[in-house]
Amino acid sequence: MERQPAPRRTHLPRTAQPAHAEEAGEALGRVHHPSPPDQPVLQGRCQCAVEATQVHGHYLKGTIHCGQCGSRLIVSNAKNRHGNVYCYFVCSGRHSKRTDCTRQAMLIEDVEKLVEDYYSRVQITPAQQDALAGMLHHEFDRLMAAETEELERLTTSRDRLESEQDRLMQAHYADAIPLTVLKREQDRIVAELDKVTRHIDAHFGDYADARAHLDDALGLLANCADIYARCDDTNRRPCNQAFFTKVFIDEDN
Repeated sequence: MERQPAPRRTHLPRTAQPAHAEEAGEALGRVHHPSPPDQPVLQGRCQCAVEATQVHGHYLKGTIHCGQCGSRLIVSNAKNRHGNVYCYFVCSGRHSKRTDCTRQAMLIEDVEKLVEDYYSRVQITPAQQDALAGMLHHEFDRLMAAETEELERLTTSRDRLESEQDRLMQAHYADAIPLTVLKREQDRIVAELDKVTRHIDAHFGDYADARAHLDDALGLLANCADIYARCDDTNRRPCNQAFFTKVFIDEDN
């Protein structure tokens, strides 16, 4: 039993940038705001900053978005005039000038900490896990009870076909029907039995699988913060994709 959730806007506040962010900000600022041609010195610095700023991969890419314009956040390594490199998330809308976004660059380590801390807010308690499990399993029981009549009909059909199959074999042993008739009727009964059996197995299998997935999902939700904290970068990406549709990083609270 799957239900596609509506897109969620998860907003996280932005922490204040440390002092050295101002230096790297010069490089980022030069990328977004190149100097006019009549200022050759600044233009040269701008060119260096452009060459030093590259887009890189990160496990949060595709999950985190700009809280101001909604564009994805991308990784940018900015080098200042002293040769120091700072790793930032920047708004792709502002970076490509597709939007009029004014969102400031954010240190990657700050955003990583914000997302990690947010898991502790969405993690459910053991009491909540038990309450949710009881409520949802009760709903499964109700759904299965509503289909009892259909299950009884399938079971009756299966029993009838098996009985017919037995009588057919007895008639053949008594030389009451020729082999060709036996084979034709056996093929028909086997095909109908297979269809009914698949319906019965699907009836129980769907609910059994759904119950198992439900318990697994609740177990993950009850331990998501601990699991995420122990994950490496490779495994953090699927964690974020499983729990969030999008995470929006706001300028403030």
